Amino acid sequence: MNRRTYRPGTLRRRPDGRYWFDVRIGGKRFIRILGVDKSQAQLELNKLKHEKGSAAAAGEAEGPSNPLIRARVPFGSVADSFFAKYCQGKKSERRYENSLVHLRAFFGDKLFSNITPLDIEEYKSRRLTETYERKEVKHYSKACINRELAALKRMLSWAEDIAEISIPLPIKKIKLFPKKEAEHPRERILSDEEQAILLAKAPGHLKPIIVTALWTGMRLGEILSLQWTDVRLAARLPEIVVRGENAKSGKTRKIPIIPQLSRVLTSLPRTTDYVFYNPETKKPWTSIKRSFGTARRGAKIKDARFHDLRHTFATMCIEHGVDLVTLQQWMGHSTIMMTARYVKAGSEAMRQKMEKIADPLPGKLERKVESAGPPVSASSSSRALYA
Repeated sequence: MNRRTYRPGTLRRRPDGRYWFDVRIGGKRFIRILGVDKSQAQLELNKLKHEKGSAAAAGEAEGPSNPLIRARVPFGSVADSFFAKYCQGKKSERRYENSLVHLRAFFGDKLFSNITPLDIEEYKSRRLTETYERKEVKHYSKACINRELAALKRMLSWAEDIAEISIPLPIKKIKLFPKKEAEHPRERILSDEEQAILLAKAPGHLKPIIVTALWTGMRLGEILSLQWTDVRLAARLPEIVVRGENAKSGKTRKIPIIPQLSRVLTSLPRTTDYVFYNPETKKPWTSIKRSFGTARRGAKIKDARFHDLRHTFATMCIEHGVDLVTLQQWMGHSTIMMTARYVKAGSEAMRQKMEKIADPLPGKLERKVESAGPPVSASSSSRALYA
């Protein structure tokens, strides 16, 4: 169904019959929800435009107070302000920091207001030709460049809404690489032997983290932010609660704790609120990249990341009869298609089952995987999990 396109600054009608508008006057955004009388709503909109428009005109005559508006600032200055006032303290702070390094290197001292869509396309072309060296020379992927473009789009939105910098309309039309071109799927699943060797080579503080990842499929950030109040070992059916503020999806979910993981968690000291912490600082670990890399090299496992433990968990669940709907809940995916991408099927029959349940047609999304044995229930009381 085609959606009606509204011109900026006009009234819109909600499903409940009430009118509302979303207008930008003098660099500021105004949103109002009014009644069902269209003529009265239009009067309110005209009144706001007159009052705020006059105030904006008077402000321009006196000169804007915001230094970012008053000066023709270079891109680097806006990027610095954006990082300091918006990015710092967020979970994605490091990602923004890395993206802004490359954006600053390209745009440099170019005036922020003079950036054009042609500059954006030139940036994309330049980045595709650049390389980095990590044991071997590699080109930056389109997925990586898309993350940088997404950071640029967020900065433009911030500059207009918060910093009140006027952004030319064409700049907002930043085109990312198509999703299919940017995808580079990985199917790195650790075998039982590789898991055992990796645990043997891992230092003491890293072993329980790896075990937790292998038996819950939690993301690294979710594991490092895990607190003892979220670990319910004494419950009739032990489970881990991943709180929404720590989850990528923003939604709380529960994951059953199997006996192997329960024994590991029970052996850990409870001297802080966090399950995994640095014994020297008594604060949660912020990164395990170096120790995991050392353990991986010691185990002589090539081309493996910590996130591959999540892939391994998903594959093991499928091989033991867990249906994709249940696995989707445990892993915190918004769609079952995303869950299917994490699984490396062990046989052609399993691949065919996955194709059926991952069929994009709405009427087929709730099909269940047919299996030779009884399916594992979505409830955490499944005997197969607690055997």
